[in-house]
Amino acid sequence: MMMKYTNKKTAFRVFQMLDRGFGDKDEIIENLQIGVSTFYKSIQKLKDAGFNIKKQNNFYSLERYKHILFLDNKEKSVVAYMLNTAYKFLPKYKYKSFQSFVKKFLLLASEVDYNEIAEKFQLIKKYSLIDEYEEKFNTIEFFILQKEPVKVTLHSNRIIFMTPLRFDWKQEKSTLYYKNIMKEKEEKITLEQIAKIEGLDEEEYTPKRNEIIFELYGNLAKRYLLKKEERVIKAKKDSLVIASGAKDKEALFKRLLRYDTLCKVLFPKTEVNSFNKLIDKAIMNINSEG
Repeated sequence: MMMKYTNKKTAFRVFQMLDRGFGDKDEIIENLQIGVSTFYKSIQKLKDAGFNIKKQNNFYSLERYKHILFLDNKEKSVVAYMLNTAYKFLPKYKYKSFQSFVKKFLLLASEVDYNEIAEKFQLIKKYSLIDEYEEKFNTIEFFILQKEPVKVTLHSNRIIFMTPLRFDWKQEKSTLYYKNIMKEKEEKITLEQIAKIEGLDEEEYTPKRNEIIFELYGNLAKRYLLKKEERVIKAKKDSLVIASGAKDKEALFKRLLRYDTLCKVLFPKTEVNSFNKLIDKAIMNINSEG
């Protein structure tokens, strides 16, 4: 199967062959698996770039370089930072043009140098992302090491009770893999989606003054949408414990009553009794209607 290269890459590979002393036209064509016309176009591109290429019969040779490029480690890092800065701040089409310019600039560097710069570029993108989200990253890393559950609020206002597992870095994105406590399965989100991270400590479980604590079970717990005056204080395998600061307790109880056996009021005791009385009253009304 014939390999396909871009014109720029093919010209660079022809240059490498000539630079290493392989000047026979047929040998280069066979080695690179390119066509005769592609070979001639590559030779012309190298001449246009300033290389003096001489031909004798079927043999081509590099006489001299117009420019010689040597980059030390510091200079390679600078080029990588230039690429990273352009990637973050330039529009996509301008970044591609800049990237193309850098590749042309590096035409005279060895392939090893180019690969090193590409690797440094990937690392810089990774660590610049860590810097940008350093606080979130460090917080989640702590909970990963402690293997502790957390409450994560996304920018979409969705709340996830999770046990963070690991990070996966790919290009400019960091993906967090976690175990969803409610669904008991592994899921993933990007670090950019996270708005807030909170540990689930005992203090959070403590009810505040005038709050009603109730627990939801099963599918209701999994699909329940919190009201403005509510907060989750504990997430279990198949249930949610919720604290409500609703001022209209009667309206709250009537709403909870509709959840039937999928809801139970836990605190305070006086309110538990009130809820139970409301249940009894509902049962009596049903029986009387029957």
